[in-house]
Amino acid sequence: MSIFDPASTNTSEQTLSVTGFCNLVQEALRRGIGKVWVRGVIQRITEAKGHYYLELVERSGPGGISGTVTGQLDAVIFAQTYSLIGRQLRERGMDSLEAGLMVRVKGRPNIFVPRGKFNFVIEEIDLNATFEARLVERERIRGLLIERGSYEQNRSLVPAPVIERIAIVGSSAGVVKEDFVGQLSASGFRFVVKLFDVSTTGDQASQEIASGIKAAERSDYDLIVLLRGGGSATELSPYESEAVVTAVAESELPVWCGIGHSSDRPLVNEVANQAFDVPLAVGAAIVDHNAAFLDELDDRVAVIVTLARRAIKEEESELTGYGALLERRVNSKLSAELIEIGQWFKAGTYIERILSSEGRLLEVSANRLRSKVRDKIAEEKTSLSNTRFDLQGRLRERVSIEMERLPGLDRVARSASLVISSHSEVLGDAEVIFASNDIDGVMARGYSIVESRKSGRRIYSAGDLPSVGRFWVHFADGKVAGRIDDVVGEIEDPYRGGTEGESGAID
Repeated sequence: MSIFDPASTNTSEQTLSVTGFCNLVQEALRRGIGKVWVRGVIQRITEAKGHYYLELVERSGPGGISGTVTGQLDAVIFAQTYSLIGRQLRERGMDSLEAGLMVRVKGRPNIFVPRGKFNFVIEEIDLNATFEARLVERERIRGLLIERGSYEQNRSLVPAPVIERIAIVGSSAGVVKEDFVGQLSASGFRFVVKLFDVSTTGDQASQEIASGIKAAERSDYDLIVLLRGGGSATELSPYESEAVVTAVAESELPVWCGIGHSSDRPLVNEVANQAFDVPLAVGAAIVDHNAAFLDELDDRVAVIVTLARRAIKEEESELTGYGALLERRVNSKLSAELIEIGQWFKAGTYIERILSSEGRLLEVSANRLRSKVRDKIAEEKTSLSNTRFDLQGRLRERVSIEMERLPGLDRVARSASLVISSHSEVLGDAEVIFASNDIDGVMARGYSIVESRKSGRRIYSAGDLPSVGRFWVHFADGKVAGRIDDVVGEIEDPYRGGTEGESGAID
């Protein structure tokens, strides 16, 4: 079949038909390139009628696995070829090809003429290279953490004896979180749980998960839990990324992982404090952890009680021995004391006899002393009586002598009486003068005293009142305040010798 357009009339310059051009390119590709090996990451894979259509991409990151897309190639694996590849995958423990896998495939370039679409027909896949790429990336991340000394860091942390505050780093979508929290609630223990909601699939998942771990680490939690349901290798690839694996390895809080299914072993499980097959197993492990602590606590309490009872029993036995020894010593001491008391009792009886004898002697001496005292008292009474009679005689004699001297003293007495009478008159006049100057006495007879409230100066004239304004009036039983509001008429001023009319309001 000719590749030239039969409708073309220009023989000097032939024109290709669309089909002819596609076939020409197809032939050129087949002859010029043939079959080649291509390495790339499966970004997307779909199935239709047993055929598998792939998007192979190359990225800007190390090994072409991460980073932005720098190249893309559409590829297809026809059903007959995929049946063979699928069998090889199952022999390696994989169900099928998945997005996120690094693959090395052999095929040929092809143009699907009816649509004019270029693709790459895959005829063979190098599974060794596929697994090798994943292993190489894992080894690179492991080597980096070992070099930094953080590969074993989180695994070496010891969780709190009782886990109460839990930070979940995962997605709020799905039932994984609800199942996990429900399992904790049914345990009977008290928990405080907070979800750090992040994307667990997609280009931004790695950074979001790493940021969620760091945010939880800054809070006061006992444990960080990574939860993620099952998925393809691509969907679980964030847990293989350097960002997430590093964040878990270097976290200062223990991180427990429950990611995917029992067959999934993401790299993050290697560096986490503990990793479990499925998310629900994490909840069961937390409950068991707390229950084990309580069991251990009960065991320790039982041991303490046993040791305490043993110690009490030993102390009781020792105290019993001490009691018997003390009783013997007390009995011995009492016996000695009783013997000593008996000796003192005998001595006391002897002393009592001596005292009785001495008492009789003392009584005789006392009677003698009382007799002597009575005789002495009688003697003194007689002496005092004689002295009194002698003094009375001397006094009568002295009185007679003084009586003879009385006429002269009488004249002196009469002179003194006249002087006293004269002075009495003077004192009487003085008393009258003092009585007239007694302020209280004067006011008691109905008089009053006026003085300025401001200066305290006494007012003796009505003429001084306008200049005073406010004043006090003192009576015998108290005082009243006054104020000059108006003065009318002539006021005689005894100090100025004239009269003056004044009027006006005085404050």
